[in-house]
Amino acid sequence: MSNLINKMDQIVSELNKAVYNAEEVAMRQLLAKFTRRIFNEGKATNGIQIGNYSTRTVVKFQEGDYKALNKLAQRRTKQSVNKKIPYIELRRKSGRQVAYVDLQFTDRLFNSVVVDYMNGSWTLGFNNLERAKIARENEIRFKKTIFQPSDEEIAEAKRAAIQYIGIQMQNLFNTW
Repeated sequence: MSNLINKMDQIVSELNKAVYNAEEVAMRQLLAKFTRRIFNEGKATNGIQIGNYSTRTVVKFQEGDYKALNKLAQRRTKQSVNKKIPYIELRRKSGRQVAYVDLQFTDRLFNSVVVDYMNGSWTLGFNNLERAKIARENEIRFKKTIFQPSDEEIAEAKRAAIQYIGIQMQNLFNTW
């Protein structure tokens, strides 16, 4: 009888670990779907395109501004130093797509969206307040909710967690 109790205690302990790990699995799945939607597909939470790049939005770049750009962008935009050019042209010259807004010129905003363990649970959020502010400003500019997970993304994350727990339970019972 004590062997059965010990085995049951072991199972409970392993299931608790699986539930803890499943939360992280779910959040990492959410991060993948969330960032793909925003930064690759250029879609808001509701699945509609964030917007289109305007040919009228003008930016002025000076030599010091190039620190924020990748090397490719630096090489391709040198002629733009101290000139005002449409943002869409800056994106074109640096090899970025211009068919729709994807909120990714440098990787700084993309890399600031992270999964982290805080206050006893896994969370999805920004690791940089300046980038969080930029994200919010883009939501205001485009009049769309962008940086909130969609119902579909949340459902996929839940499925990933359930699948992970199922695999872990099967593994436990296979060893019994």
